[in-house]
Amino acid sequence: MSNKFENSRLAKFVRDDIYDPFKQNRASLEVKWKANNTIWNGGVTEVWKEHQEDSEGWKSGITVDVAKQKANMATAMINQMAFKKNQLPIGLSAVGDFGLSGPEKEQVEDLLQDVRDYMQESSSITGAVREAKRGIRQCAKYGVNYFKYSIATHQDGQYVLAHDTFVESVVSQNYVAWESISVWDIFRDLETDDVQDGRGIIHRQILDPHELFQMKGGSFVIDEAVDYAIKQHQADGHAEKYQRADRHDEITISHKDIEYLECWVRVPRAYAMGFTQNLDLDREIEASGDEINVLVGLIGHIIVRFTPVEHGDRPFSRQCWEEDVDELDSIGVMDALEPYQNAISGSLREFEDNKKMSGNSMLGIKREQIYNQEDINPRPGLIFDLSEDCERASDAIVPIIVPDTGDGLHSHIALMMQFADDTSNMPREMMGQGGGSTDSVAEMNQIIARSSKYLLTVISNFDLVLSEFVNKSYMYMMSDPNLAHLHGNFKISALGFESFEKRAVKAQSMQQWMNMIAQSPELSQATNLKWFLKQYADTLDLDPDLATKSEEQLQQEQQAIMDQQQAAIDQQRSDPMYMLEIAERQAKIAESEAKNELNMLKAQIEMKKLDLEQQKLEKMPEAPIGGGVQFLAKGGEVDPTRVTVMGEQAIMEGSDQTNNEVYVDEDGYAKMITRMTTLGKGVGGEVIPINNNAEGEAMIDRINKEKYENIADSF
Repeated sequence: MSNKFENSRLAKFVRDDIYDPFKQNRASLEVKWKANNTIWNGGVTEVWKEHQEDSEGWKSGITVDVAKQKANMATAMINQMAFKKNQLPIGLSAVGDFGLSGPEKEQVEDLLQDVRDYMQESSSITGAVREAKRGIRQCAKYGVNYFKYSIATHQDGQYVLAHDTFVESVVSQNYVAWESISVWDIFRDLETDDVQDGRGIIHRQILDPHELFQMKGGSFVIDEAVDYAIKQHQADGHAEKYQRADRHDEITISHKDIEYLECWVRVPRAYAMGFTQNLDLDREIEASGDEINVLVGLIGHIIVRFTPVEHGDRPFSRQCWEEDVDELDSIGVMDALEPYQNAISGSLREFEDNKKMSGNSMLGIKREQIYNQEDINPRPGLIFDLSEDCERASDAIVPIIVPDTGDGLHSHIALMMQFADDTSNMPREMMGQGGGSTDSVAEMNQIIARSSKYLLTVISNFDLVLSEFVNKSYMYMMSDPNLAHLHGNFKISALGFESFEKRAVKAQSMQQWMNMIAQSPELSQATNLKWFLKQYADTLDLDPDLATKSEEQLQQEQQAIMDQQQAAIDQQRSDPMYMLEIAERQAKIAESEAKNELNMLKAQIEMKKLDLEQQKLEKMPEAPIGGGVQFLAKGGEVDPTRVTVMGEQAIMEGSDQTNNEVYVDEDGYAKMITRMTTLGKGVGGEVIPINNNAEGEAMIDRINKEKYENIADSF
């Protein structure tokens, strides 16, 4: 059989002048990807202390996957906020629907809904959402991801009724699908970021003979060339056995050893035409500049697939995590956090090594002063047999103290963790971890807002590739005559950014409201909590009806609580000890109430007394007497220490200048008395000191002439 498919000028040009330079140019990226993979798996790419690897059997090899944790959190937030109900965030609207009547608008809306259902059904059947999430995850790891488009055939088995019998009918439907391709399997022109421009893009696939055989009959596949490639592969004993990429180093035995290059490249037109016409051309044609885009499938130097293509038909799109200006490729979370993970892991290793050293006993020993040199491992109860020349044990055995440097390492770890939070814009508070720098609800809200804004830039990059995918799906739908009932002039767009922004901002606002509710009972009472919880559940892509209890459930639970309480009361009432306790409580309550009533009665009496005293004070300015000493006789003697009406305290004994006083009894009758005058027990009255008898008699005459009815009126 002719080997016209092998070693053609086109095959040599694609492999030697396009693929090999692409492979060499990305060598530095492979170094970066290896580091990304190491960091992703929790390792370190550099050490900061000598002999950090455990070459001695005891040194610490601990690592912490800080970067992977933050990448997982970022991708989880994007997946939750952008892919609502596990659907692609796409928007669809009709073009030129102005001036339509009401029924016509309803027809357009019905058609739009049918197209939306078709697009979501297509994405569900082809696993588009799953591939989109894989792509975002690869972006976080390596900084870049590639999607490849293809046409997927889906067969749906249905049963139809025919002559009173159900017969299986298989319905086939084609859909546009996309697949996230590993960065290790993509080789492209790094001099441009647009995969549709430049020299081209190559997808490397590793096949076994069976998979290569299955390619026969496919689009633009040269069946004879496939058979020839399989025979050559078997004849040379797998001399062209493929060396797997570094990410597959752990696979030691593999049946896939055929390297297939799917090359979407730009080549000299003459080489393309020469291959189709089986001509041998001169290499000088390369400099002519007349080039066309082609698809070339290569196995070694054998072309097994070929067709010319139009510019822009390369079925690839490139997704970035964060654009790195003037660099070969974009950067991801692993690139940003690599130095901090190295530093944190290094500090943790140093911390553990230091604890092993400072927490274990080490001794310096003078062996010539110890007889039992073969058994000097420290342990409780060990007796050292010291020589006679050793005066003190400390002369032969000296403990070696290693300083504990843990506190200093703690501060270094905390500082690196804070830098990692700031650099990644995914702080520990966002991940549900403590130990961050947030001290208040306001600071937490600021952190959430900042992280959301950062992730919006990632989502906007995803929208670029999603827009390409949904528009390819729309154009394929419009070209399929079997879908004529869905044809229309529509505008389709990617809404990942809008969906994330809307849901993230809404979730943030609702979280702020929940924080205020938790701090304000008044606001909690004024909030329609059931509506609020349903809205929050819908924002988090949860089923509101399952997330919140219905009114019937709440009533049933309330009734159950009331029944339990009543049952507990009934059980207690049947307990004699409980009834005795109730009786004691009631007795104490009755006693307390009686005491309260008595205290209230006493208070009323005191109030009446105070009222009487007030009345006396009000009459006092009109009293003919300037005031004396009120008293109540005790055993016939006058009590000289009573407080006067004027608020003064008078002492009759030994303080008056005369032996005479004027006495006014309770009936208001005045008479002269001496200090030796005695009265019966319980007799009250007023004693008024006088300077001389004449003054006393004048006072007595004035008081008696007024004829007061009682002593109070004389005041």
